[in-house]
Amino acid sequence: MQAQQYAETEAELVRSISYSDLKNSGKTDIGKSGFKKEVTLGEESDYSGNIKQRNVDIKIYHENEELPRADMVLTRYKVAEEAGGCQIVTGANNVSFTANGSYKSVTVISSAIFIPLDGGWTGKATYNIAVDGASLGNLTCTSVTHKGGSKGHYWGTKTSVTNQKTVNANIVKGTAIDVKLSSSSRMDTSTITVILGS
Repeated sequence: MQAQQYAETEAELVRSISYSDLKNSGKTDIGKSGFKKEVTLGEESDYSGNIKQRNVDIKIYHENEELPRADMVLTRYKVAEEAGGCQIVTGANNVSFTANGSYKSVTVISSAIFIPLDGGWTGKATYNIAVDGASLGNLTCTSVTHKGGSKGHYWGTKTSVTNQKTVNANIVKGTAIDVKLSSSSRMDTSTITVILGS
């Protein structure tokens, strides 16, 4: 439990760092707790259109143990520089901000982590997308695990699911953008990235 809390704390730090400042970090002590953290960046890849993505793997170890007690993977995104004007805001579970200019579309990317169960289970996280208080629809991440095999087999793994939705909107400077978690089942945490595009 403590290892998971350390992982979530580190995840919040990773979310607050700009995409260009993300770095690998070898095993380092977490104060005098006896725990160590390790951050590993994945290779950058194309996600969709002009959007790039990179996974960030956070592992928490206890003392000299070889296997991590907690392992959390986040996905960070950026828009390619040649894409022109855009505004990108990232947050945990909910994102609210005002536009800094005029845009024609809103792209929402959610990466949600679900809590496993010993058996078959379904996890969902639904987010409402609103512009100046008017709902433009929902985005849902769903994780389904089917358990098979004989008694005693445990297939519960903390699953990260990513989904994306783009909606057209007439956005001007000062327009309020809100992406809020409206309902969830077995969700642990999520990272929301909102991209306003021309």
